[in-house]
Amino acid sequence: MDFVQSERGRLQGEMETVRGERDQLRIRVEATEARAEEATRELEALRLREPSGGQEEIARLRSELQI
Repeated sequence: MDFVQSERGRLQGEMETVRGERDQLRIRVEATEARAEEATRELEALRLREPSGGQEEIARLRSELQI
């Protein structure tokens, strides 16, 4: 019985750890998606403002999107 209780406690601890890691990953995904959306908006604005110019800025934004 002690083994079962100790194993149960260990598994519950692992579950909490995994939940915490999952939550951290969700936060990182949301932040990355927000950065990608912002870079995409900047890229579109740059294309509209300078259709033939701004190649350096376009290259910078594209590199940011390739995470």
